[in-house]
Amino acid sequence: MGAQSADHLLVEDVRTSLTPYLESVNKLFKAVDRGNDAEVRRIDNDEGDPRFEKIEKVVLLAAAHHHEESIVVLERLRARESFNVSTTPVVFIAGLLLAGLFAQVMRRTRFELDSQRKSALHASLHDKLTGLAKRTLLADRFEQALRLGRRQGSTTGLLLIDLDRFKEVNDTLGNHYGDRLLDQVGKRLISEVREIDTVARLGGDEFAILLPSVEGLQGALKAAQGLHAAITASFEIDGVALDVEASFGVVVSGLHGDDPATLMQRADIAMYAAKKQSKGILAYNPGADRRSPERLAMLGELRRGLAS
Repeated sequence: MGAQSADHLLVEDVRTSLTPYLESVNKLFKAVDRGNDAEVRRIDNDEGDPRFEKIEKVVLLAAAHHHEESIVVLERLRARESFNVSTTPVVFIAGLLLAGLFAQVMRRTRFELDSQRKSALHASLHDKLTGLAKRTLLADRFEQALRLGRRQGSTTGLLLIDLDRFKEVNDTLGNHYGDRLLDQVGKRLISEVREIDTVARLGGDEFAILLPSVEGLQGALKAAQGLHAAITASFEIDGVALDVEASFGVVVSGLHGDDPATLMQRADIAMYAAKKQSKGILAYNPGADRRSPERLAMLGELRRGLAS
C-alpha cells in the first residue's frame, strides 16, 4: 500500500509540474505565430527548459528509488529459503523493468518535445515560403561576421537585392506564380553562394546575401555580378517562362560602415540607386546618400546662408 501511495503521489507531482510546462510550450508556439523571435528564445530558455528538467528530475529520481527498493527486496529475499528461489528473480526483474520503462518514456518524451521546440525555433528564424533566413537570423550572423572580421582583419560584404519586375508576375499570373518564383529565386541564390554565406529573404521580393569573408569591394561586386546573372536568367514555372530583373546594392565593412544597422541602411540606399538608374548593381556612394552627415551639414549651411 505504501508503494502504491508513493506512486500515486509521483503521478500527481508530475501532472502538477506538467501543466505549467505545457502552458510554456503553448506560449512558445503563440510567440512563433506572432513572429516575436526574442520572446520565443526567452520562453524556451527561461520557462520551457527549466520546467522540463524539473519533471525529468522527479521521474528519474523515482525510477532510481524503485531500483534501489528492488535491490533491497532482493537482498532480503536471498535470506529466505525455497520461497526466495522462486520469487527473487520476479521482483528483481520487475524493478528493473519499471526503472527501464521510466527511462524509456522520458527519453521518448524528451525527443518529441525537443523536436517540437526545434521546429518552433526554426520557424521563428526562417521564412515559411522559401526556407531562407529571416531578418533576425541575418542580423545575428551579420554581427558575428563583423566581430570575427575585426579579430582577423577580414572584410564582410552585404548584398541587398530587389526584384524589379516581380509585381508584373503577380498582377498578370497571380500570387501562385509569384510565390513559386520567389521560391525558385531563393534556391538559385543558394546554389550560387558559398557554404559560409547566408541567403535571407527580408520580405516581399527583397533578398539579402551576407558574405562573411570577401576580398574587399571588388570581391563583393564580383559576387554580385555572378548572382545577378543567375537570377536574371529565365525561370520556368508550370511550363511558363518568366524573366525578372534585379537591382543589387553592395556594401563592405570598413569602407561603408562598421555596424549592421549602418551597412544595411547603406546597402538599401545603393540598391534603390541601382533601381532608379537601371544599373543592375551599384556599390554605396556617399554622394548619392541624401541622409549622409556631409549632405545634411551642407544643407544646413545653405539654409543659414539664405536666411542671412
